[in-house]
Amino acid sequence: YGGVEAWSRDLNDLYKTLGRIHREAEDKPGSAVLGYDQYIFQKVDLQYARTVRDFVRATTDTGPGYQPAYRALLKLDRVLADRGIEMILVPLPDRIHLYADKMYQKAADLPPSYVPHTRLVASFLEHGANALDLAPLLRDRRSQNAPVYWRADFGVPSYTLGEVAGYVIPLLEAIDLPRPETESSFTLTLKDMPLHQGALSALPPAQQTLIDPETRTLLQVRDQNDNLFVPAPLSAVLVVGSMARKHEESGASLAAQLSYRLGFPVSVLNAALEDQEVPKYLIEANPPELESARVVLFCFPEYTLVRAGW
Repeated sequence: YGGVEAWSRDLNDLYKTLGRIHREAEDKPGSAVLGYDQYIFQKVDLQYARTVRDFVRATTDTGPGYQPAYRALLKLDRVLADRGIEMILVPLPDRIHLYADKMYQKAADLPPSYVPHTRLVASFLEHGANALDLAPLLRDRRSQNAPVYWRADFGVPSYTLGEVAGYVIPLLEAIDLPRPETESSFTLTLKDMPLHQGALSALPPAQQTLIDPETRTLLQVRDQNDNLFVPAPLSAVLVVGSMARKHEESGASLAAQLSYRLGFPVSVLNAALEDQEVPKYLIEANPPELESARVVLFCFPEYTLVRAGW
């Protein structure tokens, strides 16, 4: 985590600029701003970029006791540890931070540690929680022109969840996980289709025609009967958080990608929960999915940490 202390100094200009762009955009039509190279950003993203900086500073300056998200996640980590279950936190770096240079080009000259995600992960590690830093991986993939995030849609691509799964696997393989008695076999298929660019409608009509079409590539996981992936009711690996089931209807979720790489199906929660509801639910409801879990993998977009409800 070299360069973390310089992060705040280096970013003053960036955050001041994002704040100025946000103030100017507030008086213009539409709920989004068109950046460079056809990248679209929500106005709330610009506001959030400053909010998460303040959140990270607060966790550093005053400790986790004053932050509901930190308090909830660290409590969950302790409760699971008492049951012999390891938790791995996987906060997903946000689009506005990975692509800040598409909103403000000078950001491209800042050191790689500019992503607040770096300090966020370091804070979790300092307080005893196991957290995975995805920023180096996603920055590397972005430098290879991979579709880490789309230009004109605010969702998380199936490709990105596949990369996350590959990054997590070494951690899981280092744990002595019991395998199911029945062997499973999965195949991975890439399926291309036109992307429904959901961000277009957030732009003023005159700008919508400036955006080129994009292709959506689904990493579909199928079982030995050629059916789309279905999570196991119970497994040694329980995947929770909003990223666990995203693209589930297409067999391209994070849970599916992990199962393909592990060679056995993981489980997910049956309950439909917001990220900030997960810790309380796991602690108080004691769902059946925890019965056989040796590892709980909690993957969520980092912007949820500043939301209410933890």
